[in-house]
Amino acid sequence: MAARLTAKCESRRHLLARFNRAVTTTLLVLAALMGIEVKAAEVLQPSLSPIRMATSLRGPWQATLDPQDKGEQDGYFKPDLAAQGWKDVDVPASFADVAPEIDRYEGIGWFRKSFRLPDSWTGRRIIFTFKGVNNHAKIWLNGSLVGENADAFLPFDVPLDGALRFDGDNLLAIRVDNTRRRDEIPGGRQGWHPYGGILREVEVLATDPFRVDGVRVSGEPQGDGGRLTLRAKVVNGRDKPAQGRLKIHWPVPGIGPDLYADTGVLEPGQEKTLEVSGTIPQAEAWSPEQPKCYGIEVDLMSGEQVIDSQGALFGFRKIEARGEMLYLNGKPLFLTGFNRHEDSPGTDMCPDPELTRKELMQMKEMGCNFIRLCHYPQHPRTLDLCDEIGLLAMSEIPLYMWPGLQEGLDNYRGTVESAKRQLTKMIECHYNHPSVIFWSVSNEIHTQHPEVRGTNVMLIQQAKRLDPTRLAVHVSDHWQQGDPRADSFGEDDVICLNGYPNPKDGPGWWTKRLEELHREYPGKPILITEFGGEADRPIEWQIGRLKAGFEGTTAPYVCGTTIWCWADHPWDKTWLQPPLSPYGVFSRDRQPRASVEIARQGFLDRQRQFQSRTK
Repeated sequence: MAARLTAKCESRRHLLARFNRAVTTTLLVLAALMGIEVKAAEVLQPSLSPIRMATSLRGPWQATLDPQDKGEQDGYFKPDLAAQGWKDVDVPASFADVAPEIDRYEGIGWFRKSFRLPDSWTGRRIIFTFKGVNNHAKIWLNGSLVGENADAFLPFDVPLDGALRFDGDNLLAIRVDNTRRRDEIPGGRQGWHPYGGILREVEVLATDPFRVDGVRVSGEPQGDGGRLTLRAKVVNGRDKPAQGRLKIHWPVPGIGPDLYADTGVLEPGQEKTLEVSGTIPQAEAWSPEQPKCYGIEVDLMSGEQVIDSQGALFGFRKIEARGEMLYLNGKPLFLTGFNRHEDSPGTDMCPDPELTRKELMQMKEMGCNFIRLCHYPQHPRTLDLCDEIGLLAMSEIPLYMWPGLQEGLDNYRGTVESAKRQLTKMIECHYNHPSVIFWSVSNEIHTQHPEVRGTNVMLIQQAKRLDPTRLAVHVSDHWQQGDPRADSFGEDDVICLNGYPNPKDGPGWWTKRLEELHREYPGKPILITEFGGEADRPIEWQIGRLKAGFEGTTAPYVCGTTIWCWADHPWDKTWLQPPLSPYGVFSRDRQPRASVEIARQGFLDRQRQFQSRTK
């Protein structure tokens, strides 16, 4: 069947564009957003019959820093503020764009933007969608506080009911605070510079109040095809009861059957999650070698009228940990890859899609099939790219080097609640990506303390409840036998380890300690999530650590090796020196080091060894 959709994810951008045109009418009302009055007819042609309308707020904003925290008192959020001395910046932007002369500012900053929306949006449900603000955000519209958020690196929505004007300018003001807090994640100690600002995109979205509010899709290979399971949440935001039907269909005809589900009658404010499943004949499995992606659309119908619609891309793949090995779609799998921070020498932590694409393609060319996206949820576009080119991924919340009750009972409780909330949000945000095979709940936290170990167990169990289709883990540096801080891994699907021995110890350091750990946890695979060395010493140091790591981790229960790290990045200046982490096989300005070839050869050798052993 030529019409069957088995589109490789190289075509992901084209597929997204195709079905998003069918689902969402994107309105780039640039003139209106610059404060120029634009009539509705000039923005939206009625013949388009729009279902969802989205407008980007990229581009020029006014911004200023507020180190004394006087902005609220002085009315920085008020529309009539003159904002003299504020700087024009293009959002997404960090505090470094506002005041580049200040070295790694931590504190409060403000961003303001005036805009207009077309009259045709009147009566719609209108929200701000923030893709990521670090860390704390308070949002005002036309002088009224409309929302707050405390979860860095994660998207959030702010409803605008009652605050939006259609008869003139709207003034959006955001107070952003990247001050460290020990009662949340990321906490007081971080392994990266905590850039503050509106680090990711902002949009205004208009929908019917009776709407689809999230689509989760999973697919598994099954026989010669695949099994699809889809969950969609329907919300009735109207002021009277509403009833409809979901139609799940494909942007290209002939892929599989249409599926349906009735909403029943939903009272005002009521929501319902509907689930449908079906068999897709001859669906092709997603893998690093053949990253096949599928597009699907979910229409909310009232009779023959489409009230709302959302699209999703997904893949058919199954990841398992069985015995001492990983299996992808029933075939043995060995992981080779890098750790990579969301950092660019040109944009810091703001999006740099061209660099990201270039680097992930380089990883593939070097023999990688895996990337650990450390140590926080990264931009969904990065995961789109992993889906497209075939890179398996680990997504992680920023529970980092946490000492538990050593910081006090209130901070402990706040951190646990923050971690639970952010884990839930990360899974919701990244669920549809076939590239994601691991949820990581922490990195190098102080598991010598019972309450810290217990938090790991609780979070891993939470991840498994929320998503039983993926592997749940934590990443440890306290795993060597005889270490009084030794960790426990009973709940983890895979044991994930970081290690940085002296190169003089050779591969035997790894061999001995891994065998001791394996005896304690027989039948469970071990993934080396970090190994490598500093490049600010003689290059032989970094090369020696890499060679020892490759040579000492060849036991059959080792399921992968992941180098720390891809490129140097700014460190947390409060406790780490030098200013840049020197562990990259590339410098921060992306100059390759001699270790690049060691990494490439090591990955290729390990994959050859694995294929020889498992064929």
